[in-house]
Amino acid sequence: MDSTGRLLKYDAKTKQVTVLVSNLSFAAGVAVDEEEKFIMVTEFTANRTRKISLQGGGSVIATIQPTPDNIKRMRLNKFWLAAARVVPRMDSSLLPTGVRINGNGTILETVNLEQWYGNKSVSEVREFGTKLYIVSRLVDFIGVLLKH
Repeated sequence: MDSTGRLLKYDAKTKQVTVLVSNLSFAAGVAVDEEEKFIMVTEFTANRTRKISLQGGGSVIATIQPTPDNIKRMRLNKFWLAAARVVPRMDSSLLPTGVRINGNGTILETVNLEQWYGNKSVSEVREFGTKLYIVSRLVDFIGVLLKH
């Protein structure tokens, strides 16, 4: 597994670049918290999400199945992960999933998207008001789901 990715921080005042974290494995998504104190990074091939302080250093906060792709911040430091779960069927198909987590990596909600996306992975889940908007680069539509 390639773990050569890095997350860099640029300071516009000093024009300095610092490495916040290295050894990332296919960092597919990045989201900054509302107070700009930490960053959430999804690592697709490592099957995990990291919380990284903007002061440097970080920790793995969630190693979850499904495999995370992109991550989007909502209000109150909640995040939506677009993810895919490998289903142990005869064809080992993918189950597209939306996963809502908090800033500590606790899973708050999981949405099964198989009904609309079949076995195609989703690349983004966004929440606006009472709706979820779901995007996949593998289909020609944007899914809109009402939240309960």
